[in-house]
Amino acid sequence: MSPIEVTNAPLTVQELQKNFYKSKPLFRVRRGPASLDEDRLASTVDYETPAGGYPYPVSLVAPPILLQSRRTRTTDCDYMLASEYNAKIWDTAVSVTCHPPYSCSEDVMTNPTSLMACSSKDSPSRFFGKEPILVGGRPQFFEFLQSIVDTPFLVRDNAPKSTRAFLDSQTDSISCVLIAYSNAYGIVSTIRINADVSADVKVDYTVTHFQSLEGEDLTAYTRVAILAFVLSTILLVEKVVTVRSLDWHEVREAFAFDVLIQVVLPVLYFGIRLAQIIASKDNILNTIGMKGLAGVPWVSREVSMPEKVAAFFDSLNKLEALNSMEQSMGIFYFVFSTAQLLRLIGQTSAHPRTAILVHTLREGMVHTYVCTHIQIYIYTYMCISLYIYIYIYIYIYIYIYIYIYTHIYI
Repeated sequence: MSPIEVTNAPLTVQELQKNFYKSKPLFRVRRGPASLDEDRLASTVDYETPAGGYPYPVSLVAPPILLQSRRTRTTDCDYMLASEYNAKIWDTAVSVTCHPPYSCSEDVMTNPTSLMACSSKDSPSRFFGKEPILVGGRPQFFEFLQSIVDTPFLVRDNAPKSTRAFLDSQTDSISCVLIAYSNAYGIVSTIRINADVSADVKVDYTVTHFQSLEGEDLTAYTRVAILAFVLSTILLVEKVVTVRSLDWHEVREAFAFDVLIQVVLPVLYFGIRLAQIIASKDNILNTIGMKGLAGVPWVSREVSMPEKVAAFFDSLNKLEALNSMEQSMGIFYFVFSTAQLLRLIGQTSAHPRTAILVHTLREGMVHTYVCTHIQIYIYTYMCISLYIYIYIYIYIYIYIYIYIYTHIYI
């Protein structure tokens, strides 16, 4: 705004004085938009909400975050020619190119990896103005998704840096993590969009869930677990009574196997699972509740930014540990149920007619597994050594399975 005003006719002293006092408040030193501070501070903005509330079934409990793992630049490449080629390029630049009338920076003149280099397996100690943070046991560099997407530049190490520089040739992998919570079902969903950019760019996603069980659902599951404990106890007593009337040396292996499958594994599974479900309420509160991600004081000026980031990643690592435990229990349940199925198949061999079928199935499964994997491994390593394309692998796999099927089952 300029204090000079052009008019089509001379103004009288009275008119000049009137315009001066009228425009004087607009030239005061103030912050914010062109409106006066008094008007701006006294005005309000209506916050519009749907009549029936927000219809979304889930909501984000933390700002989406970008995590990337990086590698440092090195002159030692895996291939001799690559190391010699990079060294030649740098030597040519220093000896020939960087001479008058041309000049190069000090970094180019002194750092052999400034032009072309290979990637090592080590992670840098600092990148984009930040040190790496352990997430899931791996050192990773982080940045909030909104900061990278909404702004072209960020101030890092007291200097502006382009947000495009967050992703470069030294990036090994990058992932975007979103954490959502469903109020209706008490489920925490961790959504990861992963991109592996080490060689070919591969993009994939994973969705993991963690649910808390409370109220009537917790009571119902507790009853089911208690019923499982009672049934396991009954089976153990029944087997002990049965074994006492038999020769111990003949039945001890079968007795140990049945106790493991029908007593030990169910008690272990339901015992661990019941303890996890009882603690799920507190785990939810400590990871995404007010003691976790939702309680990070982002808007507080009394808490420093490093403290906020530390609290954020502490809760995120706790949530990752809970998700890992859920996956481990899924594997445990698969082993447990598979063992029960194999025992059921084995028990059907007690009947003379079904014994033939069980024996054939058992022998066929063993032969198929051994022969298939031996031939697959042989042909796979042969193909890799000859640098044959991936469709050759698929052709060999199909041929081997057809061959085994036709010669064993037909």
